[in-house]
Amino acid sequence: MWLEDVVASGDAARIAELWICTPKGDAALKITQPYSAYQCQMGMLTLQGRQTTAQIIGRVDDKASGRGVAFIWDVTTQQLYKDEDANVFAFGAWRPGIVPPGVLALPVIGVRL
Repeated sequence: MWLEDVVASGDAARIAELWICTPKGDAALKITQPYSAYQCQMGMLTLQGRQTTAQIIGRVDDKASGRGVAFIWDVTTQQLYKDEDANVFAFGAWRPGIVPPGVLALPVIGVRL
């Protein structure tokens, strides 16, 4: 678990690289600033229970604005998206038809600005 294993232990400051491995290929982010890497999931609750709809890894490059880059694995479309203008203060939709995640919970994802 990201929160318990990486964020709570303080290891978020020591991340050098983040990878996302998908059936359509892998993507990596080099991390050069402490507490700038993040990982999170999007999901929905249905009558069958919680379903993950997206897995996200990202890096904040400009701590003042919250902007950086993110890779998103969309479970529904089975596509890997790259957002070169991702913003932890206003995370946008990576494709039409989905609700933008909006503000990410920085203490939970391990980002310190």
